[in-house]
Amino acid sequence: MIKDVSERICFVSPHIYGYFSPEQGYTGGGAERQFHLLSTALTDRFDVHVVVGDFGQPKREKREGVTLHRAYPIQSRQSPLQPIRHVAILANAMRRADADVYIHRGPPRNAGIASFLTRLLRRRWVYHVAHDSYLGERADSLNYPVRRLFTNAIRNADSVIAQTAYQKEQLQKKYNKNSEVIPNGYPQSDDPPPYRDREYALWVGRLDEQQKQPHKYLSLAEALPNETFRLVGPVDEQDPYQRRIRSRAESLDNVQFVGSVPPTEIHDQYRYAKTLVNTSSKEGFPNTFLEAWRQGTPIVSLSIDPSRFGGAGSLFAADNMDRLVTIARILCIDPDFRERIGTAGKGYFEANYELSIVAKQYTQILRTVCS
Repeated sequence: MIKDVSERICFVSPHIYGYFSPEQGYTGGGAERQFHLLSTALTDRFDVHVVVGDFGQPKREKREGVTLHRAYPIQSRQSPLQPIRHVAILANAMRRADADVYIHRGPPRNAGIASFLTRLLRRRWVYHVAHDSYLGERADSLNYPVRRLFTNAIRNADSVIAQTAYQKEQLQKKYNKNSEVIPNGYPQSDDPPPYRDREYALWVGRLDEQQKQPHKYLSLAEALPNETFRLVGPVDEQDPYQRRIRSRAESLDNVQFVGSVPPTEIHDQYRYAKTLVNTSSKEGFPNTFLEAWRQGTPIVSLSIDPSRFGGAGSLFAADNMDRLVTIARILCIDPDFRERIGTAGKGYFEANYELSIVAKQYTQILRTVCS
């Protein structure tokens, strides 16, 4: 496809830079991972720009065919005036990008600010919902002026993209805004190893007590002492809960605590997994599900119903720890069973969530917005 350079798009995603530059040591989460994949996948169709954080890189640089514009430092110490300075720096970076349409996927506060700046630039605005809570408690907890800014960001958007049918329903119900559903996507992987060569039950994510709940994964490991478990997630030494999780994991003979894994290496963790265990209390559309499915790794989910995302390749414990233990045990000891579940998930992924399919859907929306 020939790129139409007259159509310039810009993703506003300050935390994304680590995916373009892994050597600087800081990466964002799932929303940033998706914008990195999409921005690079769309370079043959648009002139793609991204506003990123300041990590000491040049003000403007090009990586993987994408033009990056430096904004404010992500990890700098807060001062009373710093948020105002950050907004001014962000506005300047967005102005330098000079895009026809700006796309944002961040939390409500940031989305409201990015939308306001886009209107000042008299350009088009697309909001992509990254998490169910952005349409619920995260938005509701804001003070009135900021909450109003976010409401206007949604209602005045040229297009809103939801990850799931549930988010689409919430957008219509709460904001009277129609939206398009586009799921997360990943490129296809090489053929995974044979199911009889799989080695461990895997958990991947932030060591977050309220949402991700890795302590429940460790309880599962304690219930299955003859199986091997592997926990992947960075530890903030200032966080007492995260330090406790690491200490507890390292005290268990059947748990391998890996810690942080670079984005370029995370997929290797899934290739030899017997199952991916999800213990989250809530999710938008977990990238970990896609990362497992593309490797043919079956998923067992404690509280998140996989049927929201198609369901193939996944088993649901319906918030019951005893059921989670039973399902995980079967997946660990029965290679034929995990092959049947994993193969179904890989097939469903390739038909619905492969990156080229998602990029095509995105292209259609952005071309409509740009026209």
